[in-house]
Amino acid sequence: MEELQKPDGVKRIIRNFIQNTIAKTNTEDKFEVVATSCGIGKTVEACNGMIKAYKYKQEKSLFVVERNKEGYKNEKIINDEVKAKLAVFVESSNYEEYQTNLREIPILIITHRRYLDSIENSAMRNLLQKDRSILVIDEEIQYIKINRYKKNFFKEFAKLIPYELCDKYGKFIYPIMKYIDLEQQVIDFKNLSTNKSDRLYQELRMHLEKSIDKDYNKMNKKYLIAFKENNDLNDASMGEKSYILEKLAEINNILSTKCYKENDVLYNAKVCDLWKLPKTNVILDANARFYNIYSNQEKYRIMKSYDIKSYEDWTLYWYEQNTSKSKKEKYLDFTEKVFEQIYKKENDEILIITNKDECTELREIYKVRGNISIDYWGNLNGSNDYSEYNLVYVISTPNISEADYIMYYNHFRKEITNKTNLKVSKTNGTRKFANKDIEKFKVEYLTKVIYQGISRIGRNESEKQKEIHLFTIDSQVVDKLRNQMRNIKYEEMEPLEVESIKTEWGEKADKPKTRTAELATCFKELMEYEISQLSNSILDKKEISKKSIRERLKMERVSELTRLLKISEIVEYMKQEKISKNNNNIIISK
Repeated sequence: MEELQKPDGVKRIIRNFIQNTIAKTNTEDKFEVVATSCGIGKTVEACNGMIKAYKYKQEKSLFVVERNKEGYKNEKIINDEVKAKLAVFVESSNYEEYQTNLREIPILIITHRRYLDSIENSAMRNLLQKDRSILVIDEEIQYIKINRYKKNFFKEFAKLIPYELCDKYGKFIYPIMKYIDLEQQVIDFKNLSTNKSDRLYQELRMHLEKSIDKDYNKMNKKYLIAFKENNDLNDASMGEKSYILEKLAEINNILSTKCYKENDVLYNAKVCDLWKLPKTNVILDANARFYNIYSNQEKYRIMKSYDIKSYEDWTLYWYEQNTSKSKKEKYLDFTEKVFEQIYKKENDEILIITNKDECTELREIYKVRGNISIDYWGNLNGSNDYSEYNLVYVISTPNISEADYIMYYNHFRKEITNKTNLKVSKTNGTRKFANKDIEKFKVEYLTKVIYQGISRIGRNESEKQKEIHLFTIDSQVVDKLRNQMRNIKYEEMEPLEVESIKTEWGEKADKPKTRTAELATCFKELMEYEISQLSNSILDKKEISKKSIRERLKMERVSELTRLLKISEIVEYMKQEKISKNNNNIIISK
C-alpha cells in the first residue's frame, strides 16, 4: 500500500495524483485503487485526466459510473470543458444509436450494470474494449452478488423443465439435494461436484434453448408466475426463456462454490472477475479506507491517504439508540420525535437516511418541506443530489443480514469452514459475532455504508456548519467514523425518550395486544366491505392506498399498519381473500 503525502492544497494534490495515475502505463497489470476521502473532486480530476490522455496521446478511455444520472452529468462536465462532443454516455435508450460506432467515441461512459453484464457477454465486452487503453471505475463496483435460495427452490424449478429433461435435471441437482438437509452450515460444493455436473448443465442448457418455445411458455406460464412469486425473483423485464436459463446458470454456479446454510435457506455468492484494459486501470473508491475488499495484491494496488480532507466544520452528534429494523417496529413514536426536532431547523438543508421500505412510508405520511429530503441505503452511493445540504439524520441502521456478512467475509477475508465459529450473541442490545475477525469485518462494512451516506452532504464549499445526527447503538461504528473523519467535532446526545411496546416474560402487554386485536377486526370488516363493492364492479381489482386505510381505521402512526399486516392472522386472511400489498397500496382481486 502506498500513502500520499500530506498535501499543501487539496485540489492540487488530488489533481496531480489522479491525472498522473491515469497518464502512466501500469506495467504490473493491476487496478490502481484511489482511496481518498469522499467529496474532494476525484471524479472531476479523473475526467480531466481522460481528456488530457486523448488530447495529447489520442488514448481512448472507458469511464464506468454508478448510475445514469452520474453518466449524463460527467458527459456534460467533459464536453463543456473541451467545448466539443468528446464523451458520450451510452445506456439502454441510446445504445442502438451508438452501437455501430462505439469505437469512435474518445471517452465512452457506461454504468456499473453494463460493465458487469459485459463480463459474461463477450460480444458486448469486445465492443467496449475495442481501441481503448484506459479504464476508470468510479465508486465501489458490486462484483459480488449474494443469492438466497429456499429449500424447495430446486424442486419447484423442476416444474419449469420439460418432462423429457426431468431425469437429467434430477441428476444435475443431486449434490445439492443430498447435502442441503444435513446439519452442517457450510457446504463446499466445489469439492463435492464433478465434471459430470458441468456436462449435465451444458446438455440441459442446449436442450432448453431449443425446446422452450411460445407453446411451451404458454403451457407453463402458471408455473413460472408461481415460481417467481414464491421465490421473490419476479423480474418483469426478463422473458420466460431468459429467466429459466439464468436460474439454471445460478444453480450451476452453486455447484462450483462454497455455500452457507441458515434456517433452510442456502446462501451463495456469485463473483464476477473484473476485466482490464491494456494501459491503465483505475478504481476511485473512498470505501477502501474502511474495509479492504482489495486485499488481493496480485490484482490491486491501493493508493491511500487519511489526511486529504479535514472535517473541522463538521459535528457528529451520536444518539445511542437501537435503530435496527426489528427494534424500530416496537417503537411507537420514534419517528415523530425525530421529525419534531427536524421541523425546528428551518434554515438548514436536511437529508434523512433510512431503509427503503420506511423511506416510502415517510415520504407519504409526513409533510416534507422544501428543505428536507428522505432517501434510503442502497440509493446513495456516488450521488451528488444532496451536495448543497448541510445536515444529515441517520435514523435507521442499514439492514444487512448476518448471512450476507458471512458470505462477504468468506470472499474478502478468509474462507469459512464448518469449524469456523459463526455463532451470534446479543450484547447490550446489539447482535455480535462470536468470531472476532467476522465481527471486525462487520463493523468495517457497516461503517463504510454509513460513511457513504453521510458524505452525500457538504460536498460544495460553504460556510455553513455541517451536522451528522447518527442514531445507532453500535459504538464501534461511531469510533471508526471519528477516527477516519479528521478533526471532526463530536458530541454525545441523550437518546430520544420514546414509547414502545412493553413486554413482560416474553409476552406483549395487554393494551397493545388488545389494540392489535381491535385493529385486526376493523381491518377485516373494511376489506369485506371493499370486496363487496368490487363484486358489483366491472373491474378485476382495486387498489386502496395504505394512507387511506390508516385514516379510515384512525391509526395515528405508520408503524401500526405495518405491524398489523405482519401478524399471522391477517397474513392468512389476506391469502384466503386474494388480497396483496405493495409499498403504497393494498390490492383486492376478484
